[in-house]
Amino acid sequence: MIAKPIKFKKGVSHNDGKLFYWMFFKDMEGKSYRTFLRPGYGNFNRWQIAFDAVKSAEELWLDGLVVKGDRIIDADSKIGRASCRERV
Repeated sequence: MIAKPIKFKKGVSHNDGKLFYWMFFKDMEGKSYRTFLRPGYGNFNRWQIAFDAVKSAEELWLDGLVVKGDRIIDADSKIGRASCRERV
């Protein structure tokens, strides 16, 4: 799936007190999705491109997103920049 990150929200887990983020996305049809990310997890670094895009207001479309459940993106998705051709 191709979608763009639109915002993220930082939080602290009530269970263990550790930091986490919700990352929110919109696909090309305008549907909303989200994923749960934790800095201590091995997959966190691959999402840096999305955090940077949201912070700088860059329009970044990501490819390789895997939907898991009800509009939840798998945090283990192998993401990359979508080419212009794929977004058309």
